[in-house]
Amino acid sequence: MNNKCCRNKKSCCQEEPKKTIRDYMKLGFAFWLTVVFVALKLFGAINWSWLWVLSPLWIGYGLIVLLLTSYVLLAAVARQTTNLRIKITKNRKTSE
Repeated sequence: MNNKCCRNKKSCCQEEPKKTIRDYMKLGFAFWLTVVFVALKLFGAINWSWLWVLSPLWIGYGLIVLLLTSYVLLAAVARQTTNLRIKITKNRKTSE
């Protein structure tokens, strides 16, 4: 129990709830795959470099960066294409 209780807040004096199996199951597939890979590496079952053992952690972030970069590039190309179409349309109207 916490010795530094707040006078106005009862929640400060309460103990934190204990973690259950369900709390640990919420950590995600990439986390548990990393745990399995690390265990296999430490017990000598696989002879991978640590880069690949920890890959489930960084591959997810890499995919997010790749998707965001693709989105930004496609948005820039679409904007340039729209601007080019507007210029072509204006040139056609002025030449008629």
